[in-house]
Amino acid sequence: MFRSARHLQTLQPLLLRTTSTLDTPAITKTLTSLLSDNDPSHTHKSKVQLSRDFTHIYTKILSDDEKLSTLRYLCDNYGADTSSLSALIAKTATSTTAALSQKSAAAIRKLSTPRYEALFSRILTDVPNGMETIISIRSDLRRLDRKAELKQLNQDLHQQLSQWFSSGILELRRITFDHTPAAIIEKIAKQESVHPVQSLDDLRARLGGGMRCFGFFHPSLP
Repeated sequence: MFRSARHLQTLQPLLLRTTSTLDTPAITKTLTSLLSDNDPSHTHKSKVQLSRDFTHIYTKILSDDEKLSTLRYLCDNYGADTSSLSALIAKTATSTTAALSQKSAAAIRKLSTPRYEALFSRILTDVPNGMETIISIRSDLRRLDRKAELKQLNQDLHQQLSQWFSSGILELRRITFDHTPAAIIEKIAKQESVHPVQSLDDLRARLGGGMRCFGFFHPSLP
C-alpha cells in the first residue's frame, strides 16, 4: 500500500498510535501535501499515492471521533477562501468598470469553490472503489455530525454526489434471480416494504418468468 518511504514516514504515527487521540500533525500534513497547488515537490504520481494513503488511513484506521476531527479540519481549513473572496468582491464593487470582467468572474468562482472538493475528486479518480469511499464519508458526516457543525461540507458533498449520480451516468440494468449478484438480491428482499418478500421462492417468482425488474447502477460501484 505505501510505496513511498516518505509517505510511510509521514503516516507512520497514525499506523502505530496506541491512544484514541488523533495525531493531528500526521493527518494534516497528508492533507496539506495532497491539496497544495504550489508545491513542486509533489508530482501527479505522488499525489495519487497520497490520495490512496489518506483513504486507507481514513477508512481502515481512524476511529469515529478521529474521522469527525478530520472532517472538521477539512471544513475549517479547506472550505471556500472567504477572506480573498471578500477582498475581491470589495475591489470589484469599487471598480469603475460597469460590467464584471470574465477574469473577475472566474476568480470569484474559483474562490467560492471549497478547496476540499479537490480531495473528493482525487479520491474518485485515484483510488480503487473511490466512489464507495466518498459515499462512506458522506455517511459518516450524517451519522457523526449530530450538531450539524459541518452542514456546509455535508451539503457540498451531497451536491457533488448528485452530479455524479445523474441519470446520464447511471446504467439501467435488468435484475434477475439467476444473474444479478446475490448481495443486490438480498438488499431488494430486505428493503421491499410495499409487498414484503415472504420466502426465497416468492422472490424467485417475482424476478423470473415473464416478470421484469430493472435498477439504476453506477458504473464505479461494485
